[in-house]
Amino acid sequence: MKAKTLNMQIIHSLGSTTNKSKTLQEFSVSEDTKALLVVMVEDTERLSDQELGEIGQLISGVNVSLDELTNITDVCNVKKYYDITDDELSCSSLEDAVITRMAVRDVK
Repeated sequence: MKAKTLNMQIIHSLGSTTNKSKTLQEFSVSEDTKALLVVMVEDTERLSDQELGEIGQLISGVNVSLDELTNITDVCNVKKYYDITDDELSCSSLEDAVITRMAVRDVK
């Protein structure tokens, strides 16, 4: 693990660089945030319905299933952020290209 907390490790893993400050800026939430992926590292079986409801009330918007992620992803922004070319996508998926970059980012 590169970060001190699991929460920060998740954000660090999403980043296109090893620069934690830059990654935090890129993945921070602002007033104009239109889509938000919430990651809960918790055994939701242990949380009461009330606790889950309270967490949900912190976010204004519509909850959608993770299955909808491909439908709400801004592909142009993802390609730009991870520097993915159309040529690369002719032989692999966007998901594979992103995962590859995340996996090899720390390799020196």
